[in-house]
Amino acid sequence: MGRMGKASSGKKVARAARAGGGLTRRRNTSYGYPTFIAVVVIIGIALVAFSRHEVRASAAPLSAPTNDNSAPRLGDHWHAAYGFYICGQWQANTPQFENTQGIHTHGDGVIHIHPFSLGKRNPFTGKNANLGAYMALAKGRVTSQQIKVPGGTKKVNGDKCSGKTGEVIVKTWKKGEPVDAGQIYTGDPEKLKLEDQMLITIAFMPKGSKIPQPPSAPTLDNLSDVTAPTTTVPAGTTPTAPPITATPATTAAPATTTKP
Repeated sequence: MGRMGKASSGKKVARAARAGGGLTRRRNTSYGYPTFIAVVVIIGIALVAFSRHEVRASAAPLSAPTNDNSAPRLGDHWHAAYGFYICGQWQANTPQFENTQGIHTHGDGVIHIHPFSLGKRNPFTGKNANLGAYMALAKGRVTSQQIKVPGGTKKVNGDKCSGKTGEVIVKTWKKGEPVDAGQIYTGDPEKLKLEDQMLITIAFMPKGSKIPQPPSAPTLDNLSDVTAPTTTVPAGTTPTAPPITATPATTAAPATTTKP
């Protein structure tokens, strides 16, 4: 009986040990689910932060260019004629809009560039006064891959023009150059620096197409916001009136003598 009691007690101890070990394993594995949840939460937070950053980047109208004090400078007043030529059709001029940056249009097919201030509030001087800055302010966009006409159509490389594959083509001229002159801009169109008396055609056409000059090119000779120069008299100087020339007196005809 003593032996049987000892055997029975040993079995109970063994069962208790096994039960305790099983509990320990369950407790150890119970940390897996909270860890999994924590990892999911961390990944979710990271994805939300990344998506917000991407939204801000895509929604920001302009990058943050550094201040550039080269031309155009404060006080300069430049003009560049431009137009959108999409699949062989000129698009309507971008409507007039104003802003504090000094890069705008009067709805005349001309980009008006005259910085109002310098510093962080208006960094769009020098190389920062570029096509990308104007397009962002106009609520449009042009890159080497796509064109978004302000308030109008959008085209992406590969879209068709009369059955032919189109692509973004930006061509520039100096005022007075013939249409066959000029050059195709091969860099990032957003970084195309605006110049005074410049002609720009932003086109979406099949490769090798002839690109015309913007219809607004003649407007550069008749700008509404440019007045004819006036002659300024230096301070402290009294204008000299031209000498007055006396008019010779009229000689009266001699009286007629009557014979007696």
